[in-house]
Amino acid sequence: MIRSLDLMSRKFIFVLSISLWVSSCFVPAAAQDVLLDSLLSDGKKAFANRSYAASEKKLKAALSETESFSNDDKRLPEVLRTLAAVLDRERKLDEAVALYKRLVEIDEKSADQSGMSVLSGDLSDYANCLKRKGQSEAALKIYTRLDDLLSNAPVKNGSGIGDRVNNLINMAQAYGNIGQFTEQEKCLRSAVKLCQGDANASLSMAHALDALGSYYRMQARYDEAETMINQALAIAGRIEPDGGAETGRSLVDLARLQAERGKYKEAATSLSRAAAMLQKALGESDPDTWEAVIEVARLFEENNSYKEAIAILEKSRSAIERSFGEGSPRAAQFLRRLANDYICTNQYGRGDILLKQALAIDEKAYGEEAAPLALDLNAIGMAYVWQGRYDDAEPYYKRALRIVEAASGKDHPDVATCLNNLAWLYENEGRLDLARNLLERGLSIRTNALGEDHPATARNLHNLARVAEEQMKLPEAIQLLERTLKVQEEALGSSHPDAIATMSDLARLCQRTNQRSRSEELYRRLLAYDESTGGKESSDVADDLSSLASILIDENRNDEAKDMIARANKIKETLPGGQRMVGGGHGIKIAMIDPKVSAPNPVADKWALVIGISNFKDPSINLQYAAKDAVDFKNYLVSEANFKADHVKLLTDKDATRGNIIANLGDKWLAKSVKKDDLVLIFISSHGTSARKDAGSANFIVPYETNFNNALLTGIPMQWFTAGIKDLIPCDRVVVVMDVCHGGALRSISEADGFEPERAGSQNKGGKGLLRQGQINSPQLSVGCGALVIASSEADQLSWESKRYANGVFTRRLIEALRSQGSSTTLFQAYKHMRSEVEQEVLRDRAQIQTPVLISNAWNGGDLALALKPAAPRFPSAAEAAVSTKIQNRTKGNRN
Repeated sequence: MIRSLDLMSRKFIFVLSISLWVSSCFVPAAAQDVLLDSLLSDGKKAFANRSYAASEKKLKAALSETESFSNDDKRLPEVLRTLAAVLDRERKLDEAVALYKRLVEIDEKSADQSGMSVLSGDLSDYANCLKRKGQSEAALKIYTRLDDLLSNAPVKNGSGIGDRVNNLINMAQAYGNIGQFTEQEKCLRSAVKLCQGDANASLSMAHALDALGSYYRMQARYDEAETMINQALAIAGRIEPDGGAETGRSLVDLARLQAERGKYKEAATSLSRAAAMLQKALGESDPDTWEAVIEVARLFEENNSYKEAIAILEKSRSAIERSFGEGSPRAAQFLRRLANDYICTNQYGRGDILLKQALAIDEKAYGEEAAPLALDLNAIGMAYVWQGRYDDAEPYYKRALRIVEAASGKDHPDVATCLNNLAWLYENEGRLDLARNLLERGLSIRTNALGEDHPATARNLHNLARVAEEQMKLPEAIQLLERTLKVQEEALGSSHPDAIATMSDLARLCQRTNQRSRSEELYRRLLAYDESTGGKESSDVADDLSSLASILIDENRNDEAKDMIARANKIKETLPGGQRMVGGGHGIKIAMIDPKVSAPNPVADKWALVIGISNFKDPSINLQYAAKDAVDFKNYLVSEANFKADHVKLLTDKDATRGNIIANLGDKWLAKSVKKDDLVLIFISSHGTSARKDAGSANFIVPYETNFNNALLTGIPMQWFTAGIKDLIPCDRVVVVMDVCHGGALRSISEADGFEPERAGSQNKGGKGLLRQGQINSPQLSVGCGALVIASSEADQLSWESKRYANGVFTRRLIEALRSQGSSTTLFQAYKHMRSEVEQEVLRDRAQIQTPVLISNAWNGGDLALALKPAAPRFPSAAEAAVSTKIQNRTKGNRN
């Protein structure tokens, strides 16, 4: 009995132990199910709340859990689908594409109708991701397959039409990406046609019309674009009477169109409405919302209001980084946009950091040879060009071109964009033959891909005209501008800003080549336009009147000219910098150079110290193009003006300290190198202060270490460069060129200008005045014997950086003027040519007066041609000669 009980007890224990073992096996599996469901649920919630970085983390953990189960686990497709969507939103496209491909393979195993429906959705997402990754041809194969699937699917009460329409829109975008614009339009028209007559397809119709309108906008068919987008807005308005996401998206498209047509106020209104609707409907961190924000910032940028643009983007940046994470390509897009605005406010260091961060993010997300990297590379190249760092810029531009050619083919319009960027670099370097070749190739690509009458083709023509002008091929430049204007007037309208800019350039060149009839016709058209848009007292009207008057004087129509001059001067007197025009204070009031009087001795050798500062120790006073001005002037001297490379020393940014500048003027370089019959040129592009009463009414040039408060201690008196320079440098001829504000304070004036103190750029971005304060009252100063000074502005004026190109207006126009009659161009000839060009550009673009000054009362060098060959050059060492030859060969033959 006992034994029997013992046996039963053993059996019970054995059964119990088996039960416990089975339980120990299944409890972890159940816990794993709970964990997986929790991770998936949390990941989907984070996705719905647009917390994409958090969603990615949860869903990747869910995928890892799911993959520990059987491949047939029904939750695997859901995890893959949701995670792929998150990665797609974050633009981590390599990972997303791999998941979509895996998901489609799973879907294809299902043969029933519901499985086909799921397959269609996943195929669409897969193709869209490939398209975003730059693989549009691969995407098109999937879109075509999907179109067949959707066409053969049963349609009831409009269901299924939306999927077909979306697929056709996506297919159209892919065709556009590879330059097949005819196929793109065909797809979009098919999408619109599919919706017609179906009351249940109104939302799809709005999408199709929006897409077709955007296509027309890209093709510069603006009237058609406006019709399509307004129809889409009307439909969206019926669906969303109080406004919503659909209406907001259509308003963004309308604003883009309005901005391209130059209707900036209307665009701002549309964007304001769109941003409010999208934020309310989708939240501030949804991509559609911040795309509207980017467009708002872009409008501020168009008006040079970069601080406002930065404020808008910085406000959105934190929301984007919270949603996507700092390592997302979406964040990189924001960084790139923000960097551009920091660079435009002269904060190069901060901009460079952001651009490098964006590039690193995109390289990690896309790979080092992916097409999206071209945006980062071109942005970095542009930032370096603006600083005159040409050798640093070139590898980035070339890499962008190589990547886009490999991704899209050598005949794609995006390649033309890269070619134009690289050409711009070479143009700034003075390598005009190289620039011309690239622009001609880009023109051919755009003509073949977009047609001869497309605005992008016109931009290429205008770029080519600019290079032709720099090469002094003026008849060709005029012909190219005539073609440009014709295209722009037909595609954009004669009142579009691009057409007006081209008309102005063409009028100027026609006047320069004595085509007075054509020039007068163009200036009269400009006058009518400017009077209608800015009023009859605007600065643009004053510019038009002055230009017309000069033509009439050349034709001996003095009575007509007299009235125009009086009217123009009346306007100019009211503008900043124009106050002294009432008494004739502005203009050339110098001891005139007699071209018949030559210097006592020929120029034996030539030397130059070239100084430019963009990045100061105090970044709040940074300039945009001053360092580049110096680089460009140095390149001109070496490549075109017969200065040997070892005879030209360049000091920029942190190298241009007060001590280093003075040392190189003194025994460190010039004072010990120069001889009596040599020519010395000193070029300075920096800030200049107005006269300081506490420093004997001296004006100061601002070196690297100077800030808002220490100009008296660390600045270099402008007057020191004139009366004092000859005591330091033992030669008969010194030319000083100053692209600084208040440079004309070397001359005599004796009245206040009424300005209040302000930091540079606070109200007048592009001006080089560190201080603009009243009571400028400098005594008349004589330059030292044998010195000649060319200053960028009068004492009560600002010197401006250009809106049109990456230079100070004075520096760029001076270089052009020195080329105007080849190597025989004299300083006085160049000054007269440059002076009118500077006044005209600043008047039109800044509504201010900037009058360059030439001071020559103590000059004994005759009307000197700066590019003359020295009579007795002292040859450098073999190593120096090699450097000089390399620099000169780099640009040899580029100017014809």
